[in-house]
Amino acid sequence: MDHNSTSNYENYKAPTREVVILVFLNSLGCILGTPANALVIVVIFSMRCLRTSRNYILASLSGSDLITCVVWQPLLIDSVLNGLRVNFLVLFCTFFASLSSLNNLICLTMERFIAVHFPFRYLNSLTRRLVVFICFLAYSIAFLLASLIATKHLPYEVIYVYILILTLLMMLFYANIYCTAMKQVRKIQAMQKTPTDVENSSKVIKAKYTTTSVAIVVALFVLSWLPYLLLPAIPKQHFSQAFPWVNTCAILQSNINPFLYFWKFASFRRESRRCLQKLQNSMGIL
Repeated sequence: MDHNSTSNYENYKAPTREVVILVFLNSLGCILGTPANALVIVVIFSMRCLRTSRNYILASLSGSDLITCVVWQPLLIDSVLNGLRVNFLVLFCTFFASLSSLNNLICLTMERFIAVHFPFRYLNSLTRRLVVFICFLAYSIAFLLASLIATKHLPYEVIYVYILILTLLMMLFYANIYCTAMKQVRKIQAMQKTPTDVENSSKVIKAKYTTTSVAIVVALFVLSWLPYLLLPAIPKQHFSQAFPWVNTCAILQSNINPFLYFWKFASFRRESRRCLQKLQNSMGIL
């Protein structure tokens, strides 16, 4: 994606049918994704049993997803209806939301890497202070790159390469993480003889299940961003038509992520019900 291609989109008016579909999809995603991501953040920080390193990173990821739903998605709807207005605000918000999501997913991948490869050092190495610093760094890098893009001090091609490299690295790391987790499960299940062995086996299986669940989140990101990564292959004459669809696909993962957490993590479902019940009671709604 380059400046000329984006500028061409400013004068593009999508057919009415495409406008209706795009506005509907993004409006629905915004309406569902905003409260769902907000609920994830509230539940993690209000329920003591969910305050783990992994969940803090998930909360950080939900924060970037919330920014996507609240800021990037409405801007995309406006661009579909009125044409893209390329200015500092649009560029900064778009790239900050997307890059912060990517950076937080990289943090989540590294957390799983440490949990699987160094399980006995995991709790001591990933302290709350370190996790907060890593998440802060993820947002800081996104802020810096988005600012450089918005002020036109950095070409789009650099961001494209950045996203491509991190996505490929994330896929490679997760393939290694998943294979290692599966080997550990098979090894411990074959060796278990005592109650301690059974307990260790259950812990490894739980770690494997968590790794598989996070892998689904990573896979969703890759699939959602695949159209963006294929943008250079799209002929220039079709770029204007493809542009809003590519952005809609990229945003999709931010709308779906919180529902994946509720689906795959029983603790999220349980604590979310408790949190909502407390909220209802505090508001006097029974």
